[in-house]
Amino acid sequence: MAEQLRKYLIQRSKALAGRPIKTFFMNRYGKRLDYNGQRLTFLRLLRRAGIRAVPGQRGPSIHSFRHSFAVRRLTLWHRERRDVQELLPNLAVYLGHVGPENTYWYLRALPNFFARPVLALRVNRWKEDRTNDCSHSCRASPSDIFH
Repeated sequence: MAEQLRKYLIQRSKALAGRPIKTFFMNRYGKRLDYNGQRLTFLRLLRRAGIRAVPGQRGPSIHSFRHSFAVRRLTLWHRERRDVQELLPNLAVYLGHVGPENTYWYLRALPNFFARPVLALRVNRWKEDRTNDCSHSCRASPSDIFH
């Protein structure tokens, strides 16, 4: 995956020819990808692949990948007996959340369901103690998230 992203970055740089752009992914016109375009492309790919919703259930969405990633990461940390309370702010930053209180609901999928009240207290304490820039407790590096 990293190699594919490096190749994309090289092609992107050539296509932009020095023009600055803030977003990493762009469309063929050098503009940022908009949500509706991504959603429609995702739905088209699902149809092409023959993936359909189970009758009576909601079908896959573009957010399914994000939710699966977050729940899987939390589950792996739990299985590795890592301190999920300490790592939750890192995951929050990685997901683009303002703080772990916005990430807390992913904990519903953890096998150790009883730990959630403790985590809720920890999140509330974090909200009270944190600075606006989150620099003291939210240093999300790839090793914090993918280890």
